[in-house]
Amino acid sequence: MLKKIGLQFILFLICMAFVTTVKAKHIIGGELTYKCLGVDPSDTTSLRYVFTLTMYRDCFGGGADFDDLAVIGFFYKNGNDYTRFKTISEKLANKGEVNPPDNACLIVPPNICVEKGQYIFEASLKMGLNESITVAYQRCCRNQSISNLISPGDQGITISVELTKDAFLARSSSPTFKSFPPTVICSGEPLNFDHSAIDIDGDYLKYEFCSPQKGGGKKGSDNNGGIASDCDGVIPNPTCPPPYPDVNFSIPTFSALNPMGGSPKVVIDTLTGIISGTPIELGQYVVGVCIKEYRNKVLFSTVRRDFQFNVVPCEKAVFAKINADKEVGKTFTINLCGDSTANFINLSTKDQFIKDFDWRIIEGVDTFKYTTKNVTHTFPGLGTYKGIMYLNPGSSAQCRDTAFITVNVFPGIKSDFSYTYDTCVAGSTLLKICQNQMQDQF
Repeated sequence: MLKKIGLQFILFLICMAFVTTVKAKHIIGGELTYKCLGVDPSDTTSLRYVFTLTMYRDCFGGGADFDDLAVIGFFYKNGNDYTRFKTISEKLANKGEVNPPDNACLIVPPNICVEKGQYIFEASLKMGLNESITVAYQRCCRNQSISNLISPGDQGITISVELTKDAFLARSSSPTFKSFPPTVICSGEPLNFDHSAIDIDGDYLKYEFCSPQKGGGKKGSDNNGGIASDCDGVIPNPTCPPPYPDVNFSIPTFSALNPMGGSPKVVIDTLTGIISGTPIELGQYVVGVCIKEYRNKVLFSTVRRDFQFNVVPCEKAVFAKINADKEVGKTFTINLCGDSTANFINLSTKDQFIKDFDWRIIEGVDTFKYTTKNVTHTFPGLGTYKGIMYLNPGSSAQCRDTAFITVNVFPGIKSDFSYTYDTCVAGSTLLKICQNQMQDQF
């Protein structure tokens, strides 16, 4: 089975490396959040905000880097009309590779690399009679290798946030995500990721899957002609106004509310933000998560995060094994004859991935626990006893394993016999075996 999984993994890497190298763009996702700094000292009718635009890109395969200057548009909303009132170009503040998944036993495929770039900028805003203000950034293009979109390489991205009039009057700040999802997850292993956020104002937050949005296209790149700064260009400049179209999912298999499938299906808890389920199919999946911020049942803002999961086949890295008289699957049997003390010698592999040992030796209603690599335990008398050894309990499936233990404590072997013979008569000697404590069942 492991050989088969290993072959699948190698084939997957070859295919992914080929597709990514030939057709990779760079956009993986992003989000835009804001914090209210209070009244603008230079204009008491305006509020000062600091915005953080975070973008994620695929840093494998030579795709385009982050824009040195991100073009950000500001729009007033009145009914169905949007009016641009400000455009700024902000320098890239910082960038760095996103940390690999928190799974010491997961070997990240060499063609998966995620980099984060941030643009941090301030703006003084005045709401007036408008209903809301939308702040947005647009860029082409997504990876061609994405599994759940139609022609993903032709679809760009819009990262936006809407500041409502109620949020403006309350001087509210938007919620911010606590952490970034793992970029690599294992096929067939349950996913349980806390995608919740923090709101410094203590507002009520509701989580849901939502559609990522398109923005920009391929014009002006790859000799396609056209103007790169148009709405369907590589870098729309100025940013085009809302409303922004949703990406094209490969329906009916995938949708905004069912971006990955799975068995059970991958879902998000509306109250906790926990994403759970078991992804099955290998591939790259674009997922959108929206946080709706409410105060007194009034919607203040919607923060949308656009990101990508890579589902890969994973092999176990640790294998539980102890020195035993008999081994059947994961059950190890140790026989003690005339001795009630067992020395459990741990032969588990691979050492570099094993951090914790958890032994449970059971004697009737009593359970004895040990946390060392090897264990010595003395049993109270003759009989059969059970035990379990856990490697890295609580870790991912690749990083944990279990050995089941049976210990038989037998009486010692003691031969007892008498003999009679005539020392004056030649011939054989008759032995009478009186007792042999080694019973057949032992």
